[in-house]
Amino acid sequence: MAQSTKSSTRKSSFPPIVYFAVALFIAYGGHQLWKYFQPLSLADRSSLGEKLLIKTVDSQDKSEGIKNFAKGDYTQAISHFQASLRKQPNDPETKIYLTNSLAIEKVGDIKKLKKIAVVVPIGSNLNVAQELLRGFAQVQEETARQGGIKGSPIAIEIYNDENKAELAKQIASKTTSDPQVLAVIGSNASDPSLAAAPIYQQAGLVMVSPSSMTRDLSGIGSYIFRTVPSSKALATTLAQQIIQVDRKHKLAICSDSSAVDNVSFKDDLMTEFARMGGEVASITCDISATDFNPTIIIDKVINSGADALFISSHIDRLPQAFQLAQANRGRLTLFSSPTLNTFQTLQQGNAIAGLTLVTPWQNPLNVPSGSFADRARQLWGGQVSWRTAMSFDAAVAIVTGLQQSDGTRQGLQEALHNPQFNANGASGMVKFLPTGDRELPPTITQVQQRNGKWVFGIPLSLKTVEIKK
Repeated sequence: MAQSTKSSTRKSSFPPIVYFAVALFIAYGGHQLWKYFQPLSLADRSSLGEKLLIKTVDSQDKSEGIKNFAKGDYTQAISHFQASLRKQPNDPETKIYLTNSLAIEKVGDIKKLKKIAVVVPIGSNLNVAQELLRGFAQVQEETARQGGIKGSPIAIEIYNDENKAELAKQIASKTTSDPQVLAVIGSNASDPSLAAAPIYQQAGLVMVSPSSMTRDLSGIGSYIFRTVPSSKALATTLAQQIIQVDRKHKLAICSDSSAVDNVSFKDDLMTEFARMGGEVASITCDISATDFNPTIIIDKVINSGADALFISSHIDRLPQAFQLAQANRGRLTLFSSPTLNTFQTLQQGNAIAGLTLVTPWQNPLNVPSGSFADRARQLWGGQVSWRTAMSFDAAVAIVTGLQQSDGTRQGLQEALHNPQFNANGASGMVKFLPTGDRELPPTITQVQQRNGKWVFGIPLSLKTVEIKK
């Protein structure tokens, strides 16, 4: 009984100021403050031009343009978006909003727009989202200059799924119920792509992923396509590079078990590496593990007798992969998948020197005049990545398919599956296999230093090595 009395009369350990702050929060608009801690609604994750999705790229003109767009004053929106792009020409969000505004003025009513929905990870990986958006924006602008699709302009509606499967499914449900949406490009990562694909398939809406490499996407449905090669095609090319070119025969693998595309790539690389006579070191290395320790892992790999290390991670967990490269200190030859083909990788400098990657496309150091890379450089003021090229190819495929069909969802799907279909993309002709996979030979690139800058260059080719044999 005494214990109970003592417990009930014990003084709180919180100082009075805490209670005072809570009282103020409740009394003076706590509900207004609370909204800033709530997750974004689906409506806040999409925009044709009426919302600012990329918060880090803003200007007075861009803000005014968005306000005008939201009010339906597209003439003023166009003027402000144009002014914003003169100051920030490499902003793909503004470029899309400008072209959308011009499209609405041409058709006279926003409800008459033909739309392509694009799903990008703005909330989790802004750099990747912008790389993808640049490809979409370039196709949209070039299509508009050529008169649109059979005389009709095309609008792009941006969606932010943060590379999350649940959000991707919600976006799929929303876009499939919008009759103005003729196709969807996305998602970036494999997990959300796999989650959303069955919804698009059931609704009969074409989905084209520009960057999902998992083998599980292959043949998942007749409305599902991708412009990036599958993990098997990429892994086969990398295995050839490791064994036949770099003459490495014992490979350790560090990847991310929580990312489905990493799992696919790891399995395919192990299979192809062993098939070509290589040995995979029996080292367990999971970048997503809670006890991940790059220094200990590198020591174990070296002690195993491995002469090469493959490192990869989910696109939102690149720092862990970089930590491995730093702990390596140049002792093991490093290889990776397209995931590490990023501008952040080049910023690692000497730690990542010599890293050899397989990639769907690499911006040539000497750009041919009039090529996609040349047009992209003029539009954005610099080189673009493989993600921009693959998103360009996805958008080009959809635009071409709509041109060659009756312009409906089903007509587009039938056009893309036609054996005679091809579109002139950034990486050559875009054609699809019956599985929805892309016919595209991968490329090998390497982190090199040229003229004082770190770049993705071209290492010794397989062809050269074969001639030397």
